[in-house]
This record gives sequence, structure tokens and C-alpha cells, in this order.
Amino acid sequence: KYLKQISEDPDTFSQCTDTIIHHVGDIGRMVNEFSAFARMPEPVMKQGNLAALVRETIVLQKHAHPGIKFEVTDEGGEFNAEFDAQQIRQALTNIIQNSIDSLSSADKQGRIRIVTGRRPSTKEVYISVSDNGPGFPKNEDLSRLTEPYVTHKEKGTGLGLAIVKKIMDDHHGRLILGAPEWLMNIVGNDGATVVLTLPDVESEMQQAVA
Repeated sequence: KYLKQISEDPDTFSQCTDTIIHHVGDIGRMVNEFSAFARMPEPVMKQGNLAALVRETIVLQKHAHPGIKFEVTDEGGEFNAEFDAQQIRQALTNIIQNSIDSLSSADKQGRIRIVTGRRPSTKEVYISVSDNGPGFPKNEDLSRLTEPYVTHKEKGTGLGLAIVKKIMDDHHGRLILGAPEWLMNIVGNDGATVVLTLPDVESEMQQAVA
């Protein structure tokens, strides 16, 4: 409705509007379905471009948090996978929000780096989210952080990572807390790193043809 009245940077305005529409729909569905954690919706799987989904999800975060430097990197190009776009957006948003919360008390400029790539010698593609915050809680069993209602935030619900883990399980993927050795040379070990993996559609197709 108002696009014709925007004289400065109409592309960004249009992109943000599209992103808001996506997220409003996501929130409406989540409010209905996550009233009880056990009633999480079954994913509707479609083949799509994982890197493009990540870039779309980051647009709103960049504008909402101008004080944080967001870096988005595709390691090796585009990656196809089968996923429920709304659920993967939700999982990625939950992880990014955790990073944003951890950076709120930092005394340096916050930085969040999102990397998409294909894991060498496996049939997985991945999204990693790394920040330069204080890292994971000390002396904590990281696996407990994915349990429902476990939180270290003053106003946290303890459902953020639990929802992410459930989404990844339903996608036959994985949630990894901490930078695994095979990713360390790309993301480093500063702050916290969370990795989502999904089956690599292209590798499975190539194997089927062979």
C-alpha cells in the first residue's frame, strides 16, 4: 500500500515488509501449536534453497538490531535440502535470539556470524550461528540446555532450544551445541556456536543415480 510513497531505499522496505508478513504468519501458527509443547506441528517438507532461507531470515534481524554486526557466509555456494521453511526459520530465529540476549551485557560490539555449508565427506548440509559473547554457561552439561524449561535467562521460558531440537529431530537433522572439530577452522572458538544440520538432498540424489 505504501511502497509508492517510499522514496528512499524502496527495495529494503519491500524486503522487510515481506519478512514481517512471513514472521506474523509464523507467530500465529506457533501461538496455536505451541500452547502445549507436545503438540508441535508435523513439518511440511519441501525441497528448497537453504542459503536463501537463511538470508531471508537475517534481513529483519539486521534492521532490528543495528548495533550488532551480522555476517552471512555461504561456504561453497547454494545448498538444497528438504525442510519446512517456517520451522527452520523458527529454529534459526530462536538461536539468533539467544546470541542477541548473550550480547546485551557485553562491553564490546556484538558480532553474529551465520555460515551455511556442506560438511565434507558426509551427507549433511549445515547452518552455524556463532557470536562473540560470553559463551555457554560454565560447568554446564550442554545437553541439558535442550531440555524443556531449562534456562539461564532471567525471563527465559526454557523452550527455545527444546523447540529447536524437536524441529531438527523431526527433520532427521541434528542440533549441535559448541563448534565441532570439523567446523572449528571456519567459525573459531570465540563465544558460543550452535549448528543445525540437515540431510544433503544433492548427495542423496547423486548416490541414487550412481
